[in-house]
Amino acid sequence: MASLPSTEKPGAVSPDSVSSSRLDNHQIENAQASSADLSNHRPAPTDDALLSGFDSLESYLESIEKNILEQALQECRWNKTATAKRLGMSFRQLRYRLKKLGIED
Repeated sequence: MASLPSTEKPGAVSPDSVSSSRLDNHQIENAQASSADLSNHRPAPTDDALLSGFDSLESYLESIEKNILEQALQECRWNKTATAKRLGMSFRQLRYRLKKLGIED
């Protein structure tokens, strides 16, 4: 019998590619283990003093939004167009939020 020449065939699997796929599988398993550790993580307890004086989360968030809008308005000298641009929103969105939160110039 004649010996076949050793040429690379398309689709042939080399030992190097097998070891690299094992490495990839090992990295995937480690990433999954890390995400499993995160699923057991509990959020830090909130400071009750931070939320005191607010009826709900919505009222707390509205007060934060109001403070941010008022600060941006003051920094832009109550120029609503500049304030909207600074905050990355449209002029119309800014007007709506100002009306909703009862902020007037």
